[in-house]
Amino acid sequence: WLWLRKFESKEARVLNRNSVTASDYTLRITTIPDDTLEEELAEHFEQLTGRTVAAVNLAFNNSKEIGLYIKRGVTMEQRYKCVQRIRYEKTNASEKKKHKKRLRRLMRERDDLTMHVRRRDEERHRAVRNNQKAIEAFVTFETEKGF
Repeated sequence: WLWLRKFESKEARVLNRNSVTASDYTLRITTIPDDTLEEELAEHFEQLTGRTVAAVNLAFNNSKEIGLYIKRGVTMEQRYKCVQRIRYEKTNASEKKKHKKRLRRLMRERDDLTMHVRRRDEERHRAVRNNQKAIEAFVTFETEKGF
């Protein structure tokens, strides 16, 4: 088994050396000004290296936004289940007072959940608008020479 482990390790190095990926031509810049634009970075690195930049991608700290999307998803799932219960109640409609009362309650719950989704959307919009700061950038060159 030891010979197999040694062979796999050697083969992995050879394959990695012979495989071309975007990361072979990409720089990761970890310290950039908050208001950096992709176009500015592309221009800067083209002037610095004299080589064409294929792409610039900015990374944002959007964990709060992702958390808000998850909360919105939970609320949307609750609303979906409520709408399905309303459809079920309408399908099994009867003129009984108890049935109408249950249907009105479900419709109020659906409306409350709809408003809750809208509030979540507004909260997410405010969070995104106030926190669009780049934390890292990835600059990809067209050729290995630029890298």
